[in-house]
Amino acid sequence: MDNLIKNNGIVLLVIIGLPGLFAWLLTIINRQTKANLVNHYGINSQVYCGFLGIIIHELSHLILALIFRHGIQSVRLLKRPHLHPEDESADDLALGYVNHTWNRHSRYQVIGNLFIGVAPIFGCTAALLGLDWLLAPGLFQAIFKLADTPEQPQWAASFHSLTSTPTSWWQLLMLLFLTLVIVIGGFDLRE
Repeated sequence: MDNLIKNNGIVLLVIIGLPGLFAWLLTIINRQTKANLVNHYGINSQVYCGFLGIIIHELSHLILALIFRHGIQSVRLLKRPHLHPEDESADDLALGYVNHTWNRHSRYQVIGNLFIGVAPIFGCTAALLGLDWLLAPGLFQAIFKLADTPEQPQWAASFHSLTSTPTSWWQLLMLLFLTLVIVIGGFDLRE
């Protein structure tokens, strides 16, 4: 019985705890980055520097809302935030949105809200892996060599994949740029 409890605890930690910790850390880093951008370059800088991430963020919400059969009311994949300092109207700080409705009596649709809420973590991660596959196949292979056996990472095989696959400088530069634009705009779970 003790073994069962211990094993279930480890499974819950791996399935819920680690992804939750990962999402929390990414959200904190993303919010701090956006705050620094806004403080130094203005409120619209977060759109200019994170446009692709914002679009992927909102598309992730939209795709999961459709999978869980939510009613889509309106979608805006990218928008500039607006401050209204001259009057008392509410600030519109959203960078994009997916307004949806769901049946509160449908367990499937209610549970779907959890998945819709965390969808940007998976959507942005999938986009980054896709970019690795397209622009830096060695990096893509190296990542999957490590993920293949997490209990015993294959560091040497991963390093070999990383260094043996040629990648041109423009591919690395493009990968760096696109990665930054996705990370800056996409990994915040507040929106």
